[in-house]
Amino acid sequence: MKKRGRKKLLKSIGPKLKRLRTSLGQTQVQTALRIGIELNNYCKIERMERLPDITTLIRIADAYGVSTDWILSRTRKKPMEEEEDVPEVEQEQAVSIVEWPDQPKEAPL
Repeated sequence: MKKRGRKKLLKSIGPKLKRLRTSLGQTQVQTALRIGIELNNYCKIERMERLPDITTLIRIADAYGVSTDWILSRTRKKPMEEEEDVPEVEQEQAVSIVEWPDQPKEAPL
């Protein structure tokens, strides 16, 4: 990765994770334990001294319910949006569309 791109990522990831963590009322210790990394490594990520590896990035995203794209500033959409409840009538219609008939239809001659 080019040096300029790395610096840009460092500047965006660290503060973003800190804002997210503090908005949820968590400490760095709690966060590090939750995602399974050493405290000093997590602190370095927040202080913009280190980029998280891919595994850590995924763990952070999962722990906070955000996408890795949001952490990496590739999208403005913060949370991983859950599907809205589909009304039961629509669910039935969707099921009928995807159900296959028991017997295959004969091809026309």
